[in-house]
Parts: sequence; structure tokens; C-alpha cells
Amino acid sequence: MSGRSEAPRLGGGALASATEIPVLIVGGGPVGMALGTELGYQGIDCLVIERRDGTVSHPKMNMISTRTMEFCRRWGVRTNASAFAEARRPEA
Repeated sequence: MSGRSEAPRLGGGALASATEIPVLIVGGGPVGMALGTELGYQGIDCLVIERRDGTVSHPKMNMISTRTMEFCRRWGVRTNASAFAEARRPEA
């Protein structure tokens, strides 16, 4: 058992009442999502909240550093990240 109490949900998955979450991450940008992923990888319950609806008209980053790729390998998503980057690479 995670120790988290379940709360009823409204339409769209919104929580209808307070719930107990060990870690609340405010902001679903690259850092907030990476932190949520890492905490989940370590088995720590967390909730990421974002004020926007999730639609972006432009990417928040245009490259992945070596350190970021180390985390992608750790989380098991390196192949997906590499394939996505390769598909977006401009023609030479």
C-alpha cells in the first residue's frame, strides 16, 4: 500500500477532495517532468501539476545533453529519445 488516500475524481481526472501526496511538483516543464520521472523510478509517489493544458506551440528545448541522455538510459527511454531527435534533425 502506498500510504496515499484515494480521493473521488471529477470529470477529466481532477481530484474532488484533498489527497495525501508525499511530493508535489509544481510545473510540468522539462525539469518538473524529469523530477517526477526520477521520483517514480525510485518508487516515490508524487504528483506533477501544471497550470496549462499541455499543448505547446514550440519545443522547450532543441537538444539533449550528454547528462540528459544518461538519465534517459537510466529510465529506459534512450531509444525513444534518440529516435525522436533523429526524426526532427534538419536535412543537411
